[in-house]
Amino acid sequence: MMIPLLTGCMPNASDTLAVEQPKNRPSRNMTNFSQAMECMDGLFVKYGRSGHDIASTDISDKTGKLTLGGRDMLINAIAKMSRNSQAFRYLDYETASASDKTDTVQNMTNLIGTGKFHVPEVYIHGSISQLNDSAVTASQGGSVDLSQINVGANRDTSISTITMDLQLFNMASHALLPGMSASNVIAVTRNGEGVDVGAKIQKAGISFQFSDVESESSGQAVRNLVELGTIELLGKWMQVPYWDCLNIDSTNPMAKSEIKAWYEGMNQEDKIKFF
Repeated sequence: MMIPLLTGCMPNASDTLAVEQPKNRPSRNMTNFSQAMECMDGLFVKYGRSGHDIASTDISDKTGKLTLGGRDMLINAIAKMSRNSQAFRYLDYETASASDKTDTVQNMTNLIGTGKFHVPEVYIHGSISQLNDSAVTASQGGSVDLSQINVGANRDTSISTITMDLQLFNMASHALLPGMSASNVIAVTRNGEGVDVGAKIQKAGISFQFSDVESESSGQAVRNLVELGTIELLGKWMQVPYWDCLNIDSTNPMAKSEIKAWYEGMNQEDKIKFF
């Protein structure tokens, strides 16, 4: 029941995204992508994907507003998807010295041809490319329908959006692999006291909603973006139906587009195996 003391409209995560994409979408309630990464590990086992060496640059914040270990989050996601399948081996050649801070890819480039290390097949490059802090802000006095918003009186509510872009590059040529990119946006909602936080990612017509206490920081929001982007990139590279692990139907336009691209890139022998 609405109490007529409301003096302003309180936004939620769906309000921000509805401005850009004003359609009702299927929803998935979750706390993180742990189950999806376990599912990916199982797919790699099923399809015989193993023994691939991979590296990455630092996953930095280009906006300068967040200080987070994006690269460590990426390594953790890769490790979770390789636990049983041994699909990927992460190679780290980052310089430890603070006076000579160079990243893994730069060091590997300098060592190519010296015979001093094993060259990975690919490396992941990416960053937090955009952060819109307090994209939607509102305050209210009195109270609102608790079944919808669950906030009390005299609290400000803000919504911030974080965008992450990830790409996959060939290590030897430093060329972007065709179609190997992932871009995702998360909307994070918090009130004036920093509690009752929720987050939402929209992907392929599906809304992934995070309302657990783990979503109460920008750090967890970025981790969700890293995990989702890594699932996409490695799923595309290994040509496994990664959308199944995200509960996206194979008839979804995104999945159909991926399958079509894989099929068109196959030789005749692979096409016969595909059927």
